Amino acid sequence: MQSDHGKHYELRIVAEPQRFAAVRRIIQAHLRHWDLSELVATAQLGVTELLGNVHRHVGPGQECRLRMEAHQGGLRLGVHDPSPVLPELCEPDVEELSGRGLALVAALSKDWGAEPDGEGKVVWFALQTTVRLGLSPGGAEPEPVSSVLESALEPEPEPLVGVGADQGFSTDSVTSAAEADSLLAVSRS
Repeated sequence: MQSDHGKHYELRIVAEPQRFAAVRRIIQAHLRHWDLSELVATAQLGVTELLGNVHRHVGPGQECRLRMEAHQGGLRLGVHDPSPVLPELCEPDVEELSGRGLALVAALSKDWGAEPDGEGKVVWFALQTTVRLGLSPGGAEPEPVSSVLESALEPEPEPLVGVGADQGFSTDSVTSAAEADSLLAVSRS
């Protein structure tokens, strides 16, 4: 379903780290389909941070919702959870092992925020894109459709060996029926 505001997708998930890789693959598939490939890595990183915060601060096993909304010029991603406690951006001591997730999301995004949502909250961030299908980077002459299609068909670069391996960053497909069943898409466009 497409609205005047663009495309959207919503996913219900239990915030468990072993499910985050599957969520990243879903993000990658949707953003490529929406011609927003340049935002994949940043969107994956930001959503992983927000899901990790749900697991850490709201509690293991909590159900939450990821919502992605593509619009002219960008993307907004939000994670809704049942806790009414709004997160705070903090500056941890250099010796601290955690506490930098929201600062990372803030640094990578055009904008971010947290707001009450029913009995819980939504933490969101927005990414900006400069790519317009059929337009040259300067916005002057449209690119020929053949060159747009050719660039879309170019193979993806090989992932760097060892980078993110311990965090499950992968482009492999969902590997088991149990993993696929643990994710429930509730709407998409």
